[in-house]
Amino acid sequence: MTAPNNPVYNPNVPEENNYIGENQEDFLGNFATLFTAFNENHVSLIDPTNPGNHSVIQLTEQTQGKTTQSQEISIYSKDVPGQTTQLFMRYQNNGKEFQISEYQIYSIPVTDLQEAYFSFLPGGVIVYFGRVFSAGKKTFNIGISPTIKTNISGINLSNIGNIPATSQSNVSLEAPINGVYSNIILNSIFVMPDQFYLFFGNL
Repeated sequence: MTAPNNPVYNPNVPEENNYIGENQEDFLGNFATLFTAFNENHVSLIDPTNPGNHSVIQLTEQTQGKTTQSQEISIYSKDVPGQTTQLFMRYQNNGKEFQISEYQIYSIPVTDLQEAYFSFLPGGVIVYFGRVFSAGKKTFNIGISPTIKTNISGINLSNIGNIPATSQSNVSLEAPINGVYSNIILNSIFVMPDQFYLFFGNL
């Protein structure tokens, strides 16, 4: 016997004094409903390698921090004013909650020749990205705003459009003032192409 079409979970199965055979169809419907529900965000129970493992974790946004008892921790999502929904953790015995994700893209007005954005990553990392419109120049300064306090860890450039690799820009850092970088300098032997950029460093 197969489960009925479009089964709905029935919490009243089995009823008192019922025999299993009397509720077989309802049992099968309940199992089919649970099986379908479990497949959301989990590897299927009939998968031959990793049955039942989580594939995705979705956390419903909370209005306040979740309480914890002894030997418990809570991980939950909560809205942060001025940012977006972020991930939080609270240790046992209602310890202080702390934010463990930082994601928000901020647009920075720079010049007509540069589009600039930045965001934060966990661990005190700030990432900058955008595009530059070189307007036929051979030298171009990418303005850094807000400034990086300690160091720049990596820089990546990508030409916009079908541009030969030989026209790729050379990169150097403007000397920091009081330990603060304010510009990344691009130089090119040829006319510089429009480019996407991405760089990151410590706060």
